[in-house]
Parts: sequence; C-alpha cells; structure tokens
Amino acid sequence: MSTLACYRRAAVAASLMPLISGCTKRLIIIRHGQAMHNPRAEKARAEGCSHETFLEIMRQDDHFDSPLTPLGRLQARDAEARFGNLLRDVELVVASPLSRAVETADIMVPPSPEVSQSLPAAHTVDASSDPNAAHARSFATTTSPTRHEPTRIVLESLREINGWLLNAKRRERSDLEKRFHSSWDFSQITQKDEAWTEVLETQPDCAERGYLSLLSLSQRPEKSIAVVSHGGLLRFTMNDHPNVSVLDGRNGGSRDGEDMSDNRRCVKSRFGNCEVRAFDMKISEGDSAVTRVDIHELRPEVTLTEIDLEPDVSNETY
Repeated sequence: MSTLACYRRAAVAASLMPLISGCTKRLIIIRHGQAMHNPRAEKARAEGCSHETFLEIMRQDDHFDSPLTPLGRLQARDAEARFGNLLRDVELVVASPLSRAVETADIMVPPSPEVSQSLPAAHTVDASSDPNAAHARSFATTTSPTRHEPTRIVLESLREINGWLLNAKRRERSDLEKRFHSSWDFSQITQKDEAWTEVLETQPDCAERGYLSLLSLSQRPEKSIAVVSHGGLLRFTMNDHPNVSVLDGRNGGSRDGEDMSDNRRCVKSRFGNCEVRAFDMKISEGDSAVTRVDIHELRPEVTLTEIDLEPDVSNETY
C-alpha cells in the first residue's frame, strides 16, 4: 500500500472535522536529537553538498528505525535543561512513531516518577543490546519535580519523509508499546508499518501529512502542545505547503519571516537537532470566493507565528 493511500483516510477525516476558526494554540515544535543516520549526512549538508549526495550518505549510513546516538541523547538533555520550565507546562505531547522522536520526547518532557515505575519488562534487557533500554531505565532512577503528567500520543502522520530508507521505517506497534512507558498512546497507528514502501515519498505528499497533522491538533482540547517530529517533514510543511504560512512574531522580527535585519535565524530555516521553537497556531477558513478551481484555496489556512523563547538560564548547561 502506498504512503499516500495510507493517509487518505486521515485526509478525509480532517476535511470533515468542524473548523475551530480563529482558535489559537501554543505549539512547541521540536526536532529529534541526532540519530545514527545523521552525523555524516548532516556534516555534508552543512558543507553545502547537493541533495542527491545528502541522500546517498544517508543510504550508506542507514539504520532501521534509526535510534538516537549518545550525542543525540545529550542534545535532548541539554534542551530539557534550557527549556524544561516551558515544556513542563504542556498539556499534550505528540510524537512521530519513529523511536528517535518518542525517545527525544521522553528525555525533554520526562514522565513522572509514577509513570516511570510502570516501564514494561522489555526495558530490563541489557543496554548494550538495546540503547533504548538504558534511556528508559534512567527514568526509574532519577527524580523529577512534582508536575502534571501530560497526555502523550503518537501520530503516524508526523513521521519523516517516508520510504526507500530504513531509518524511515517504524517498528510494529506492539514492539513500541514494549519499549516505551505506559502513558504513551499508540492506538492511532496500525500494528504493522503499512505506509513504508521502497519508493521515496514525494515532498508535496510529505508536506500534506504535516498539514493534516496541524489540522488534527487544532481539534484537540489542549491549548499547549509539544510536537516532536523530523527535519524533512517540518521543512516541507512549513516552507512548501500552500495552506501553511509561517510568520515571525519575535521581538524585532520580520513579520513575513523572510528578510532578517540582523543575524538571527530565519523562521523558515531547517530545524537543527533538538532545536526548540515556539509558535502560536491559528486556523482560518479558506477563500471560498475563488475564480479558479483549486482545492487548496477551499481548505483551512494554518498560520504559525513564531514567538520568542525564554530559556531557563539557571539550568543552562552550555
């Protein structure tokens, strides 16, 4: 079954959802930490390699459901130290079903001690054979400040651009349920990975998944949501989808997010590993008074306005 076919039902469901026009939600969007397939490819990208070279290096360094590297876990812990106070207040944590995203979410928004004690038996395996095991066990041996436990769900539509590479292929649902703690809700994904194919997903299809994910989140009752996803999906959704606009609401920022007057990052630039950005998301009706037939002009418009982050300087580790 093709990736597009797997998400067709989600597209129909999204089109039938009642639109909460004008409703604003706070999204804390995070890219996962460095994973096994990232180091050489990301280095080559930073040095200006072509997209074809970037993909070839990732193919050479491919890993099934690529896990975080030790550096990736360190990046997530550093980000939690900087933005833990901000993330502690989120009501909902939503992640891609790829292990690197779920693990990043758990490091940056650690489960409560009570949830940590419910870790499944699979986490008692030797950490040398399963790097996720050591990460999971660490929750049971550390104490966290008393706080509410956010709802945690996994959305298939938040996974990385799909197909061709094994790092884009996820584990079976039952395997994920054994690897991660019980507060994660995996019920919205199928038992087997029915979306992955040997053909790389197109960038417009990937962007469409990201757009549908945003529409889905707009229907949630929670007002503050942490989203942990992937560099490709975030870039294609925020830069290429005709119904998604990204604005700069930071102090002194360029409203259209394009022409920066200083050395600050453009709001549309690619996310770095464990980079945290905060957005106010608004949904509005599409333009019904169109003069030509274009389905995108009839669909809801998503506006993401980036706002300033306030890191917890007292806990900053670098």
